Amino acid sequence: MLNVGDLSAFQRFLRMCSGRAGQLVNFSALAAECGIVHNTAKAWLSILEAGSIVFLVRPYFRNFSKRLLKTPKLYFHDTGLLCHLLGIRSEEQLETHPLRGAVFENMIAVELLKTRLNEGREPELYFWRDRSGFEIDFLIEKTA
Repeated sequence: MLNVGDLSAFQRFLRMCSGRAGQLVNFSALAAECGIVHNTAKAWLSILEAGSIVFLVRPYFRNFSKRLLKTPKLYFHDTGLLCHLLGIRSEEQLETHPLRGAVFENMIAVELLKTRLNEGREPELYFWRDRSGFEIDFLIEKTA
């Protein structure tokens, strides 16, 4: 694991990530908002992934190498932690929170991931977006 030198900046980074659940990962924007450099944002996101705090869903392309190069979307393994970081403390707050749609999308991502893993399968969870911005939140690729 990498050493996090500035714990308060890392905590700010984690909170900023929570505000981007269900969105494309933009390291430059995250870094700028947290007052860190791009490479630090990448390293810190890797720490969150390794610690099973967050996971990434990659865009679907038939070409496997394109999947690795294109921008993924960010989700939290624990929707309760996501809500805590967003300041959501009750059902009533969730109902009116501006990011309630992202919280719901995150919950669906986690349930799809858990279902696949509990079935003994690879998650193979993707999203799809066309050039016009039309999007399918989740695709599951089934192998023969």
